[in-house]
Amino acid sequence: MKESKSIVIIPTFNESLTIEGLIVDLCDLQANVHILIIDDGSPDGTANICKRLAVENPIGKISVIENSSKNGLGAAYRQGFEYAVSKYDYIFQMDADRSHEVADLMSIYRKITCEPNVGLALGSRWIEGGNVKDWSFFRIYLSRFANRFASSALMTNLSDSTSGLRGYRASALSIIPFSATESNGYCFQIEMTKLMLETNFDIVEVPISFTERKLGSSKMDSKIVWEALNIVAKWWLLNRKKSLFSKWG
Repeated sequence: MKESKSIVIIPTFNESLTIEGLIVDLCDLQANVHILIIDDGSPDGTANICKRLAVENPIGKISVIENSSKNGLGAAYRQGFEYAVSKYDYIFQMDADRSHEVADLMSIYRKITCEPNVGLALGSRWIEGGNVKDWSFFRIYLSRFANRFASSALMTNLSDSTSGLRGYRASALSIIPFSATESNGYCFQIEMTKLMLETNFDIVEVPISFTERKLGSSKMDSKIVWEALNIVAKWWLLNRKKSLFSKWG
């Protein structure tokens, strides 16, 4: 039987303090998982660290794409999916700041590789067994609200559609128009969840532990929050209109 091929896509911008440790941990995995770094022109030398590690590790294990400017999370993942969807069987994504645990990535890996109809395995902070560490009450409230609003807009019972730790089956990813997504901030995760809900593949949630970053600075800002609110609100209104027309039509 042909061995399946997997890759982890990691967007980076100024993650020189954390990226080397993450890549080393991923390279130590027994599973044969490749790594794709997409760096948005980090001025702190993040890409140089990744390129050095690519040379030091087996050929093809680590690939690095360098962009000349900061294009955003969504743009990085669209670029990564284009690179990976025809070459790999499973495509994973995680943050570079060590907020996601490699052990949780492997839980997602085992889930999606063992269940043939799972197209998307979400790492969930908000189901039994999941948790967050070192978050303020405001961050917890914001995440809970965002996920409940997203669930209402998408008419689903998923608990963490904003999660950035997730895995896709390439055959599922290949049939959705991910290149046409409009989000560039964290709303990209919700938008991808929405597209996967429109397929015949299953979406499952796997409990994870999320830890607030200790090194570097957060990329979350008001622009990202407003982008998500505006896009998700548009979906919510559209679905409510459809429900009314269905009810009275």
